[in-house]
Amino acid sequence: MKTNMMTKIAMGLVGALFSVSAFAQDVGIVVGARADNADGNNNVKITGKTGFQAGVIAKFDMTGALQLRTGFLATQRSYEYSIATPAVLNDEFRMTYFEIPAGVLWKFSDYGGVFAGPAVSLGLSKSCPGGDCAGAEVNGSPLSFQFGGSFKVAPQVGFEVYYETMLSDVAKDVKSGRSLMANLMITFD
Repeated sequence: MKTNMMTKIAMGLVGALFSVSAFAQDVGIVVGARADNADGNNNVKITGKTGFQAGVIAKFDMTGALQLRTGFLATQRSYEYSIATPAVLNDEFRMTYFEIPAGVLWKFSDYGGVFAGPAVSLGLSKSCPGGDCAGAEVNGSPLSFQFGGSFKVAPQVGFEVYYETMLSDVAKDVKSGRSLMANLMITFD
């Protein structure tokens, strides 16, 4: 039931993004990889994993060289964890989110710019291959801060590289989440 409601919200956001894309300076499809990592709490050791993301990014003119960079991404975050109890317990958990960034981009040329801003994530699914995720207490809507660069290598082909730090916990005993992302970007100017 919750997933169905989240899907409807996400589809509404995608529809809104496409309906206003006529006003965007730059709209593109992005596909990329992310390297996630975090710190464990107490006796929990966290090891980051590589995840994937894909979606739509739009850039709207604000004033001068400033643009609003926003969009809609399907984002996967994965972590392995090890709990030191009398016996060592190892497992993994994976979370999939709809992510909505809202950053300010400063274009220093037609082919590049730097951006920074928050991103809100809305939980879509979580899985724990080794068992039940209930004990992980995964955060369904974490908030993060992103900063990085957006560059074009041709008029309609480019890439984005950016760093993200979580402003809220990812899950119980998973603190200070951080990620490094690289996206291929195909734009429709």
